[in-house]
Amino acid sequence: MNDYAQKGFSLMSYVTNALAGVFGLISLNVWIFIVSVFFSALTYFCNHYYQKRRERRDLEFKLKEDARAAELHALDVKLKQAKLKQLGE
Repeated sequence: MNDYAQKGFSLMSYVTNALAGVFGLISLNVWIFIVSVFFSALTYFCNHYYQKRRERRDLEFKLKEDARAAELHALDVKLKQAKLKQLGE
């Protein structure tokens, strides 16, 4: 086996043993706590993102709806003015 492979396997062995030692220092309860905090934060940020997106979509819909209502009101006023003018003649 060449020298580079020997060094690579040696390094991999040290890294995996170090990771096993670090993971072994923390109990299962602590790991469950860490994972639950991570997923709680993930849920919060996902909900926040989609809530803002929904609020933005609702606002755009409301603005379009208000513009359409104003347009219909203006047309209704013109129609009533035309009817009044026709009755006056």
